[in-house]
Amino acid sequence: MTRLEMGLGRGQGEGEVMAAGESGIHLCVFDLDHTLVRSDLDLDRMKRDVASHLRRRGVGLAMGEPLPPIAELLRAAEVHDGRHGSRVAAEVWQIVAEHERRALAAAREEPGARETLGALRARGCWVAVWTNNASATAAEALARAGLAGLVDVLVGRDDAGALKPAPDGFKVILDRLAAVAGCRHARRAGAVAARCHGDAGVARKRATERAIVIGDSWIDGAAASAAGVRFVAFRTPASIFAARGVPVWRRVEHLAEVLHLPGMPAGSRCG
Repeated sequence: MTRLEMGLGRGQGEGEVMAAGESGIHLCVFDLDHTLVRSDLDLDRMKRDVASHLRRRGVGLAMGEPLPPIAELLRAAEVHDGRHGSRVAAEVWQIVAEHERRALAAAREEPGARETLGALRARGCWVAVWTNNASATAAEALARAGLAGLVDVLVGRDDAGALKPAPDGFKVILDRLAAVAGCRHARRAGAVAARCHGDAGVARKRATERAIVIGDSWIDGAAASAAGVRFVAFRTPASIFAARGVPVWRRVEHLAEVLHLPGMPAGSRCG
């Protein structure tokens, strides 16, 4: 069990355990593009390019807008490949990777990202990034934006098993935090150590209750909801999420507002 699952932030003492039922925030999971990093990645154009390629290759798609998420377009390609022995899905990934590569050149920090991540870590929160981008591309974007050293865990599409809006990536985040901050950091006696040997399902539920996901897209919110995690919408109008039936816990216009959300560990206020 991780310190997160035991209710311990990165800076808390080993004997400090949150009371049962308390739901303070100890894990902040951020989307990448248009949330932590500004880039020229145009997801709508990417989807149009992918859809056009699928139609040229004979993959049946419903006409009209809005186009479905990349994950659904990819599934259509995979079904086609299964029936015809083709490699359309691999071609789709090449199109996606090219869009990401072009956008990477202009990657830059979202205003306030560095200060917000630094403040979260100083308060004892774990910071993760969960993106549908390739992990290597995401890591380079974070480095270009000067944020790489402020992220504890990065989970990209090649790590998650399934793209958002599937919740798979959140489980990977918890698993990786377990490797980063396992029970070796807790004392081996008393209540804290006893929790290391408790029910893993209960521990994961506790960690989930103490997490939030911050993102700009409805697929971020849908993935958070599927994982049972509270979702914080970044800038996108609430009506976009409502139209998709995606629950939103809070909405912020600026990243620094994350520091003042209910349940956030106390610290000096920013801004």
